[in-house]
Amino acid sequence: MISDRLAHLQAKLDSLPQLPAETRAEIEQLLAGLKTEIAALPQAPLASDESISSHVEDDSHDIVGDANTPDSIQLSLDRLTASVEEFEASHPELTSTVQRLATVLSNMGI
Repeated sequence: MISDRLAHLQAKLDSLPQLPAETRAEIEQLLAGLKTEIAALPQAPLASDESISSHVEDDSHDIVGDANTPDSIQLSLDRLTASVEEFEASHPELTSTVQRLATVLSNMGI
């Protein structure tokens, strides 16, 4: 799944010939760093990874479901935030690289 998204992002980058060379180099550097960080991750998912995945799935159902209330939505968001913070603490370089890449892409309107 991650490799598919990276390949899609690389294809998108390759399809933008008008992209300034400096921006292209920055994105390519970030993608290379991201690939390195991902390759260094353990093959088996960590508890924090599974926790985030589980919370995203459960909480998205809770938030869009018929029985949601402001309190239940806030509880779901709090659980998800805690999971993400745990992931960030256990994967600081990966998180930093993804944030930088997201910022560059956002600034480009992607």
